[in-house]
Amino acid sequence: MWLLIIILIPSIICSFLHLYYLISKRTLRVALNNHPIIALICTVFFIQLIDIPFYIHYLRLGYVWPQTAVYCVIWWNTDGPPFGTM
Repeated sequence: MWLLIIILIPSIICSFLHLYYLISKRTLRVALNNHPIIALICTVFFIQLIDIPFYIHYLRLGYVWPQTAVYCVIWWNTDGPPFGTM
């Protein structure tokens, strides 16, 4: 669990900086060869912000909390479909 947290924090920072760099520079943003890279970084950033913290929370408690349908649907939808886009 701690290894995931130690790796997750720099990973989120790097993803944000890469995304910011590619979006802030007009020449990089307009270049068509960077569009798939931007989409991939957005997908990974989305997974890093939602799926991995849910998983760390599950590892810490040993069960899913809060046990609501909304929480499970959000986790289920962020865990499976983004990997199909990669």
